[in-house]
Amino acid sequence: YWLAGEVVLDLKSKGFGPKKILYELISRGVDESIAIQVIDAEGGWKDAALKAFNKKYKTGLGKDYIEQNKQKAFLQNRGFSFEEIDSVFT
Repeated sequence: YWLAGEVVLDLKSKGFGPKKILYELISRGVDESIAIQVIDAEGGWKDAALKAFNKKYKTGLGKDYIEQNKQKAFLQNRGFSFEEIDSVFT
């Protein structure tokens, strides 16, 4: 259980979201229910999405629809949910 918590902290600090981390934990042999509990207990995913966005896009939000879609795709590929991504853009 503690090892799963360490993996969550490590990957979160590297800018990954809960969906990507869940996949990573399951691929490392952690039971899905334990992985979900650890990820839910960590929390702060909206802040993590904003931090990952600001690290990648230092100039801020894209000026047009196409650029913003690319930025949203980046966060989605990092494993953030729609709600977490939407919080960055509102």
